[in-house]
Amino acid sequence: MRSTRAGLREVVRADMSVARFGAGVMVVVSVVVGCFAAPIAGGLVAGGFAVLFLLVLVVMLLRGVRGVDAWQRSYVLAFGCVNCF
Repeated sequence: MRSTRAGLREVVRADMSVARFGAGVMVVVSVVVGCFAAPIAGGLVAGGFAVLFLLVLVVMLLRGVRGVDAWQRSYVLAFGCVNCF
């Protein structure tokens, strides 16, 4: 069981540089969707990621993580998903 968890943790590990890249990808996707589909669709994509970030931040605050650490963890969890691709 421990080896499985350790392997999974290694696969989904993300840091701030990966999260920054993920936020950049989100901005590019929002602009592309806004240009080709409709500006409202691009706003919905960006808004969806903003809502995801805020939900993760609320969970972090409810778990007792405070201050800058809560913001950083939420940022990495919300935008660090590009590490899985």
